[in-house]
Amino acid sequence: GEQVADSYGMTTFFFSDLVGFTSMSSRKSAMEVVEMLNDLFTDFDKLAQHHNVFKVDTIGDAYMVVAGHDGQKEQHAERIVAMGL
Repeated sequence: GEQVADSYGMTTFFFSDLVGFTSMSSRKSAMEVVEMLNDLFTDFDKLAQHHNVFKVDTIGDAYMVVAGHDGQKEQHAERIVAMGL
């Protein structure tokens, strides 16, 4: 069959999810939620660039990055951890 995904031997993923997001967002206007997520994800984007990791996606309040998939295998886990700290 057709290959639907690439395979990488050594990668590290970072997945973040905001605890309490649903209840917190129910007490804010839609614009406040959008602005908060935009500010947070803009900061995450800067961190991803600084630590040389690749942003995979944002879905709702979730943010995902990966390192090691692009041939830069050195310290891929360390770069993800540094971003998370």
